Amino acid sequence: MREKNPNIKGKLFEDFVEHFFASVEGFEVHSKRLKTLGTDIDLLIINKKEDPLFRDLGPIIVVQAKNYKKNISPNIIVSIESLQTNLYGHLCKTIFLAVTSRLTRNARIKLREINSAGKKLIIPIEKDDWNRFFIEDI
Repeated sequence: MREKNPNIKGKLFEDFVEHFFASVEGFEVHSKRLKTLGTDIDLLIINKKEDPLFRDLGPIIVVQAKNYKKNISPNIIVSIESLQTNLYGHLCKTIFLAVTSRLTRNARIKLREINSAGKKLIIPIEKDDWNRFFIEDI
């Protein structure tokens, strides 16, 4: 992404992530951009997929898009987990964290703690993942 203005760049990334998830058949994507609890919800997905693998993601999926130059800290992971718990409870089992950077080592440790507890699943899509998807630096 060549845009220099961080606000415009962030909005462009959020739009890109929205189109990415909207391309998944069975995902009904709603743009929320609701600010609360120190973070925000960028997208809300109603999961209408019949495939058991996708059904296990839960009926509501939250997507957080973070256009950060710095790597993602454990605090972001904790705030995302709190947001999901407080707003959607048991209906939301899965959160996608779409980022333009990478997770720090400590963020990965926190992510493993949350995911291994088995109640929630936070799935990061990091810069390297986007590069593999599209074979181009974002």
